[in-house]
Amino acid sequence: MTATASVSEPTHLDPAQGEAMRAAFQKVCDALWLKCGPDDAITEFVVTKITQLANAGEVDPDRICGQVLIELAEQPGGGRGVYRGHPLQSTRGQV
Repeated sequence: MTATASVSEPTHLDPAQGEAMRAAFQKVCDALWLKCGPDDAITEFVVTKITQLANAGEVDPDRICGQVLIELAEQPGGGRGVYRGHPLQSTRGQV
């Protein structure tokens, strides 16, 4: 299952949570200009965090988006994966 499929097809969530996940994912992708590829580590991080927040009961896409952006910024390198081997290194444009 790809990262985008994980967000667009939630399995154990009520409809409000699923919609919040889809909306939050789009907001984060827009904010970060992500291409949302299935093999992109940053996209996987975003999907994981959105899923965790939705599973915790959050249904406001703006709050989910904001929290994901905060947690991404708190990662080493600001989540940019600026050097080889970084856990959030994007698979695009590897150095």
